[in-house]
Amino acid sequence: VEDGNMLVRRKAQGGGNMNIVGGGCGSIYLLDTDGSGDGILTIQGSGGSHFNVEGTVYAMGIVTQGGSGDEINVRDGGFLFIGNLGATLSQYSWVFTIKVEKGGTLNYCGNRTAMGDNVGSNAGTLNYAESFYESGLDNPINQGDFSNISGYIHALYSDNEACMADYNARTKNEVNALLPVELTMLYGICIDENTVELRWQTASETNNDYFTILRSFDGINFEEIGIVMGAGTTTEFHNYEYYDTDEKEGVVYYKLRQTDFDGNTTESKVIAVQTCGKNAHFKIKQDEIEVFFRNPQANYVVITSVTGQIFYSKKFTNVEEARIAVPQRKGIYIISVIDSKQITSEKFIR
Repeated sequence: VEDGNMLVRRKAQGGGNMNIVGGGCGSIYLLDTDGSGDGILTIQGSGGSHFNVEGTVYAMGIVTQGGSGDEINVRDGGFLFIGNLGATLSQYSWVFTIKVEKGGTLNYCGNRTAMGDNVGSNAGTLNYAESFYESGLDNPINQGDFSNISGYIHALYSDNEACMADYNARTKNEVNALLPVELTMLYGICIDENTVELRWQTASETNNDYFTILRSFDGINFEEIGIVMGAGTTTEFHNYEYYDTDEKEGVVYYKLRQTDFDGNTTESKVIAVQTCGKNAHFKIKQDEIEVFFRNPQANYVVITSVTGQIFYSKKFTNVEEARIAVPQRKGIYIISVIDSKQITSEKFIR
């Protein structure tokens, strides 16, 4: 639906379910090409309605008109991308819940201005735009935007503009045009200090033999690091993943090369992933601590006791290393370096 809204109406009494299932009616794309606030998915029922996403749904916003107990469930490989979450979910005061369950992924570009509505998660994946959370130190949990999260939470986008650019590119099928397979999703996330998880999804494939994963540290020169077998010819949704476990720091670039059974190849767009490597290293001595910053632009150094009492706090700008005196009082302390993306901490004893 381009520059329009979609209304899903459930039966008048007793709620009801609507399932968006991969491989069936498994995709909904709502575009807002003129920026007029279109592309809203409205779910209308009498309360207790379930809108289950097991396929792919793109919407500029989602609202419910019905009553409490309405649920939007993203699960079992489902992918929901909401362009402007905060601007649309709070237009109505009744309570509804988005649940990102195991195997489900929710991407959203806005921040959340909740009016009693609760968003819960159970081992799903939540990707958000980091700029909505002050200095990158807060996240959707401690801001109260989401609750009951036990899955993965990632600042996948630096700001709303980057998030919406990704949303618009996907809904306009710019990715699909690059591969003979219908590629509906391609992204990467860091899950620990040395591991980047790559995920992609296809809605259909024709004579697809395998995917080759290519990696670059400068965005220009790529090397092959792995192969994942394709599904041949299919009209069903398929989800793929690959784990890059080589040691690396900073931004890493990835792309896919698809090879069909005839040996023909095509390549996807390039994606950039910020790794989870430490933003600082410490050399702890008897009377001082040497701190070496990975990104010297702006870092906060904080020393606290294990109970949270602050003994030292200072901002360092355009400094590659610093020497800090340890507290004189004997005890157990924690030194932390905080930048706009992450926190690195280490415990020491005085």
